[in-house]
Amino acid sequence: MRRPQQRLPASHRLDPRAVIQAGAANSQGVLEISDMVFTTAGPAPGAIMIEWNAHDPSGQQAAAGMWDSHIRLVLILSWIWDALTTMVQTGWRLRQYLGIYLTSGSSAYLEGTWVWTADHDLDTPGSSDISIFTGRGIFSGSQGPVWLIGTCA
Repeated sequence: MRRPQQRLPASHRLDPRAVIQAGAANSQGVLEISDMVFTTAGPAPGAIMIEWNAHDPSGQQAAAGMWDSHIRLVLILSWIWDALTTMVQTGWRLRQYLGIYLTSGSSAYLEGTWVWTADHDLDTPGSSDISIFTGRGIFSGSQGPVWLIGTCA
């Protein structure tokens, strides 16, 4: 995996950007991700958490895969309670654009992969007014093969 070139932040939903690129565009090779958590910590309406470009090599099915990993598009850790109070008072809505984007030249084996939007602080009094939206969980433009085993979005 590599981080994309430095660009403007993923701050606008009309100009979505990859936070993490799994392989370069049209790349082939073995890519294994296991037991990882990818998350946002605040508003990122143009964030594509993982742009999956990797394709398994010929004759090695499921060589580009991710196991037991979570993509959480959330507010985590109490994320500066003053900011939360401001957001509730002003009616802000937090949005992330996309959890995983499987590009047209990719293949993927995803097992036990969860892509979800949630607020871990809903048990805290007063925080139930916060609305968090995500446009998409997993979007596949892949020509295949793609396996989604025990995967949810």
